[in-house]
Formats: sequence, C-alpha cells, structure tokens
Amino acid sequence: MASGDLSRAFNRTAIIRHLAGRIVRMSQQKFASNVVKKCLSFGAAEERQLLAMMKDPFGKYVVQKVFVMRSSLQLEKGG
Repeated sequence: MASGDLSRAFNRTAIIRHLAGRIVRMSQQKFASNVVKKCLSFGAAEERQLLAMMKDPFGKYVVQKVFVMRSSLQLEKGG
C-alpha cells in the first residue's frame, strides 16, 4: 500500500468515525445523504457493514426499523 493510499484510508476512516453518530440524521437530508452513501461505498470492510445489512434479506428490516424509530422520536420531540 502506497503512503498516499494509507493517508487517504486514514482520512476516510476519521471522517466515517466522526459522522458515525449522525448517519441517521444525515441520511434524511438531500446533500448529506450523498456523503453517507460515499462513505458506505468506499469505506473499509468494517465500515461497510451497514451497507451489507441493507442488502441482507433480514438485515434490511433492522435498518428500516432504526429509521422508523428515529423518525418517531423526532416527531415526539418536535424536531
């Protein structure tokens, strides 16, 4: 692995970790959702687990439930 590749991988991982707690909210916004999709597409294997869950016949229902519950909580809080 070239040093440039390592630097990019480190930066990508740092960005994904920084955004981890905001993925649900960002996924619901037009431009921010593009960032989430890029992170899922180009992340390392462990960073793409959510993407794998979304494609899994059973895992996709877990991901959908997270979004439904998050939306319900936002409505209850008025946001």
